[in-house]
Amino acid sequence: MTTICQIAILEKLLDNNENGVVTHALSQELSQKYGESFNPTLFDVACNIIIDYCDTGGQNVWGGTGLY
Repeated sequence: MTTICQIAILEKLLDNNENGVVTHALSQELSQKYGESFNPTLFDVACNIIIDYCDTGGQNVWGGTGLY
């Protein structure tokens, strides 16, 4: 689920250019799409990973992005 969330976040970032991502709205969208499989905690983890890559190039992320 973390990878799915990361991909969704990155897609929104690319679609919105510099306007960013409204994470609450995206979280709701993913919750509707994936139902009980959606995990808000893993969504937060995914957000933090993407934020770190945007801010530091991933200096605080262990083991890479997790994107496969």
